[in-house]
Amino acid sequence: MITPWYFISAGMAVIAALVLMAILCFSYKKQQMVSLFCVCTIAAAVQWLTGMQHLEFRLEQTILYEKWMMSFAVFFPSFLFLFLTSFLKPANFNFFAASYFICSVVLLCLNWLLPYGLIYEQIEHIVSVSFGTQDIAIHSGIMSRWSYVWIAFLLATLIWALYWCIHINRKVSRQTAYFLFLYLFMQTGFIIAGRILRESEYPGIILHGFGFLALIILMCLALVIEFKNSNRVLLARTRTLSREVKKRTLAENESSKLTQIVEQDPIATHLLSLQGDIYSGNEASCLFWGEDLSKRPVNLLNEIKKLCAFNLTTIQLGDDNMKIPPLRVSEEFKMAFPKCDCESWLKIYLFPIMDKEGELIEYCLRVSDVSHEKYVEQAIKQIAQGTIIQGSTNIYQQLVLSLNHIFNSKFAFVGLLSDKFDKVETIALAEYDNIIDNFSYKLENTPCEHVIGQKVCCFPHGVTTQFPQDALLEQMNIEGYLGVPMFDATNTPIGILVVMDTKPLNTSHQLNEILEIFSSRASAEIQKNNAEAKMRKMAYQDYLTNLPNRAHLLSTLNRLVKFADVDNPHALLLLDLDNFKYVNDSLGNDVADEVLRTVGRRLAHFDGEHIAARYGGDEFIIISRSHPDIATYAANLAEQILVEICQPIQIGERIVNIRASVGICIFPLHTSNRLDILRFAETALYQAKEAGRNQFKLFSPQIQKQVDERIQIETELAHAIENQELELFFQPQVNSQGLCYGAEVLLRWQSTKLGFISPAVFIPIAEETGLIHSIGDWVLAESIHCLRIWRQRYTHLELSVNVSAWQFAGNTFIDKLKVTIEQYQVCPAQLTLELTETSLLHNLQETKIKLAELRKLGFKIALDDFGTGYSSLSYLRDLPLDEIKIDKAFVDEVDGITAQPLVESMISIAKHMQLSVIAEGVETSVQKTALLNMGCPNFQGYYFAKPMNKQDFLVWLEGRDWGEKQ
Repeated sequence: MITPWYFISAGMAVIAALVLMAILCFSYKKQQMVSLFCVCTIAAAVQWLTGMQHLEFRLEQTILYEKWMMSFAVFFPSFLFLFLTSFLKPANFNFFAASYFICSVVLLCLNWLLPYGLIYEQIEHIVSVSFGTQDIAIHSGIMSRWSYVWIAFLLATLIWALYWCIHINRKVSRQTAYFLFLYLFMQTGFIIAGRILRESEYPGIILHGFGFLALIILMCLALVIEFKNSNRVLLARTRTLSREVKKRTLAENESSKLTQIVEQDPIATHLLSLQGDIYSGNEASCLFWGEDLSKRPVNLLNEIKKLCAFNLTTIQLGDDNMKIPPLRVSEEFKMAFPKCDCESWLKIYLFPIMDKEGELIEYCLRVSDVSHEKYVEQAIKQIAQGTIIQGSTNIYQQLVLSLNHIFNSKFAFVGLLSDKFDKVETIALAEYDNIIDNFSYKLENTPCEHVIGQKVCCFPHGVTTQFPQDALLEQMNIEGYLGVPMFDATNTPIGILVVMDTKPLNTSHQLNEILEIFSSRASAEIQKNNAEAKMRKMAYQDYLTNLPNRAHLLSTLNRLVKFADVDNPHALLLLDLDNFKYVNDSLGNDVADEVLRTVGRRLAHFDGEHIAARYGGDEFIIISRSHPDIATYAANLAEQILVEICQPIQIGERIVNIRASVGICIFPLHTSNRLDILRFAETALYQAKEAGRNQFKLFSPQIQKQVDERIQIETELAHAIENQELELFFQPQVNSQGLCYGAEVLLRWQSTKLGFISPAVFIPIAEETGLIHSIGDWVLAESIHCLRIWRQRYTHLELSVNVSAWQFAGNTFIDKLKVTIEQYQVCPAQLTLELTETSLLHNLQETKIKLAELRKLGFKIALDDFGTGYSSLSYLRDLPLDEIKIDKAFVDEVDGITAQPLVESMISIAKHMQLSVIAEGVETSVQKTALLNMGCPNFQGYYFAKPMNKQDFLVWLEGRDWGEKQ
């Protein structure tokens, strides 16, 4: 029977894990116990899952068992690393531990993401193998490449473990190292054997889980041996201490002076029987308990045991040295000893008394009140660590309350100095255990005046007599005064810490040091608060205008949006200074900054009832208070703001006039989304700008709809080329005989989401967003590609392609054009580049150079839309052009009756400058005849043909006669 051994071994691992969990509660080797516990858990899970897998003949369940088994196994290297490093930690332990666990988590994720788990690429089949009377399932498959990563990770860990065992052998324990060496060799053998079986043609049972059990058995054996050795050492030390105590007890019995010392000892000392009854006590015992306990039946040892139980500690009476920590006094203990003067903490010393033969005969018990010392210790720790009392008490209130308790005083306060160092303003004032109202007073002729500049200023008594002019001391009847200054990081005084009482104060070097510690803690807290306030101001206040900044505004807007409702709406007013760039460029940054400061001060006048903030640059935002008729209210507020802003600003001898535009969004009426509120206000602001500036506009949903549509077009346009939505159309161009010689390339966009979009709509958007570059490059490349194919049949076909101003201005335009021409091997003379007057006049000198280079390459240059821009004979003369195109706007006015001197002049100028002319937009025979009579030789328009796609254009060309451009 094979499979029962898997479940037996799993059970052994579970038992070992439970034992380790129990040991963990008492052992100081937490990492070692936890890591070994996790290894036992992994071993139990792996063995149980392996046994279940060998009993499972269904493929899906086998894969699930395989994945779960690997889910536990991938964490074995990490916990093996933690176990080995519990003996001896390496450098960069945290880095290596984190790396191991990250690797394990990555392998765990891969194990569940891969269809067959981490080991197999594919599990091909499950075979049944008989072992005695039992049939077990063994699966076989193709190993995954990730399995080699897992094996490499595991073997690398085992190799490192062998190396680390050498260090454990040298520095920790040779015996432990031998056990670890033995386990690692066994585990490596099991892993290699398991891997060979998995990759063999006839795979066998899975054995590597038994290697985990070897680690558990060997380490448990090592722990038992280590415990025995430690116990032996502990017993030896215990015997040594016992002998020393016996010698000390004999010495005390032989010395009569010790008895006198005990009697005069200020600590209450008692002799107790073994049962706990009091034999006798010194004089201090009677003073401490308020009575002679030896005269009434009380078992002091039992009462001390109860008090220890209340403090969750115990007394081991069998030990020679019974150390008891300070014990907090319980109500039951106070009831047992009602006359005891102890406040809250006791320190108890319990010693065994031996006879000459070393036999225990009685106990010596000493008790002292350490309430004050304990409180001072706790207070110093709390103050040093910055611990705050629970509830509403702040750190400064904690300080003064603690000081009153430590110094047993009536008053204590923390005060801050004024900027002139002549006045103190208290920030925490305590009278006994109560926090009372703060006050302020002048430093002159007070003890506080002497505090500044020295460490501790001490007037333990008679302070009122020494400072008769201090009315506060006389009014409070102060007798004792202790003060200490507080300094900042530059050693500048920032405040004082004072303890006062109506009776003389006890002073000592220790109490002075405590006062200085409290002073340092208070000054550190003050500096921290000042730094936080400064950081908060920097984070939420605009440095230039001192208004709340963008971060503060957005935080406030979030809060208002959260609680706003339709019955209490707010209005957000986005204000932008008109033509502020002109002020900045012409008058300089200093003047511009002063303008912004003045605007900030003017808007601050509205900050009491409303919220005013600088949004960024020359933009400001005002959020109105809620109002039922918010639209009217916001409009009136906007008018007031514009009137205030438009007041002249005097900067030195210069008068600056500034105007502003305001966009208004009402929330939650228009929207309740913070981002949409700002976006809608910005839309309204643009409306105000377009309407002539120096006015306000309320947000209009219709305008926002147009903006959203434009954004949607912009978004879809970015993917138009990639989605093959753009298409080239071709409109034929003919000469005076009506013979076709070429075509103009036109761009069309049929969006799958938006339908047909006119070029007049999407081309300006492409130019504004920069998409025109990629679109223009695609149009040129596609046009040249068509020209290359069509020239095989239509040798003289010419194409005209529009080039945008942004595309032409690009530094790489000509280089990309060269590459495309060389790629398709097309003659540049068959390609005419059409440019508008705007694109040519941007930089006239650079334009001349580019056009000359293009003509040198063989391209023809046409001036598109001639007469609609800045047409001038001077640039027609200077620019290297080949053709001008008369715009459709002029052609539409040609009716064959009315004279058209402007069109005639264009044609005449072109002929005199030896430029070709083409009229576009010809739609009637009358227009054609009139233009022909004026001398226009070439035409394009619906009269001859509409723009067509590639297929329709080729059909249209079939059987046509060809001519040449005139």
